[in-house]
Amino acid sequence: EQLALRPEEFGARELPVVAWALATIGYESPEAFAIIADAAVPKLGNFTPQSLANFAWAFANMAYTSESLFLRIGEQMALRLESLKVQELSNSAWAFAVADVRSDAFFGSDAFVDACTSKECNEKQLCQLHQWSLWCDEIDAPWPRLPDEFRQKCNHTFSTLAASPSNLQGRVCKALQTLGLQPEEELHVEQGYSIDLTVDWGNERVRIEVDGPGHFLPNSRSPLGSTLLKRRQLQRFGHKLLSLPYWELEMLDHPNALTRRQLQCEYLSYKLDELTGMRLAARGDGWVVIDTALMDRRPELFEESDEVAADAEGTQSGARDEDDEDDDDDDDDDD
Repeated sequence: EQLALRPEEFGARELPVVAWALATIGYESPEAFAIIADAAVPKLGNFTPQSLANFAWAFANMAYTSESLFLRIGEQMALRLESLKVQELSNSAWAFAVADVRSDAFFGSDAFVDACTSKECNEKQLCQLHQWSLWCDEIDAPWPRLPDEFRQKCNHTFSTLAASPSNLQGRVCKALQTLGLQPEEELHVEQGYSIDLTVDWGNERVRIEVDGPGHFLPNSRSPLGSTLLKRRQLQRFGHKLLSLPYWELEMLDHPNALTRRQLQCEYLSYKLDELTGMRLAARGDGWVVIDTALMDRRPELFEESDEVAADAEGTQSGARDEDDEDDDDDDDDDD
């Protein structure tokens, strides 16, 4: 409220802190971020490198990705390349990949790649740089690329992260098995992403992502920047992707196990048909036909946890390093 009333009173120290704080708690307000962006543009030259990186991360995390804003951030980043820490480099690279904004000023010379490869990176930073490298492939960027050995290290780190399947994913897996499918869980594709479930539907290979609450802003149906990045990259690299939001799956709950499974199977077969342009599931009177003998032969397919289907946020989100809090009291030490 104070920002809306007196945006001119927020300077180069306050604006990135406010943006970072709002993004960290997932405060959904396009209006607030628009005010912050407008107030920040003429002051970006006075931002510290850390503030610029956190500012870019905040907007990308919230999926507020103004091209003009990111181009201006990129120009300022380019002027500070020699002073950027690896954390600031990787956070910024990830943010630009999410925003899908091409900054020749920031990435167009050898300076960016040289800066990244001359420093020791932790696991999260390697993962962020992997997603940036994928983005370069996505858009066929004419910029210098990460050296092969370093890129392979990023890819290996990204693709070997431990997966954390959620209860909701388990429910979907059982419903797919009821349809006679053989879902593969946490299969890694060439790009390094771990896919929740992979099935063959007709002659199509379908990647299924079960998007629980952790893939969205709090109390919202707006996807996080990390969720949008994964979806976009998988689709641009040719994968048929089916994203299942948790609120649609939760609407299929029913106290009767058979009815619940019929609802789930009808929903999944419709979604798969819609994605692939096919109509494969046997139906009768609007219901997917289920072999009721399955309840006796494989009762485990109809058993579901009573726990709330809380989502285990994927480890490949590419989110900002957890220890990269923007403490302006430390800015003088960073310069």
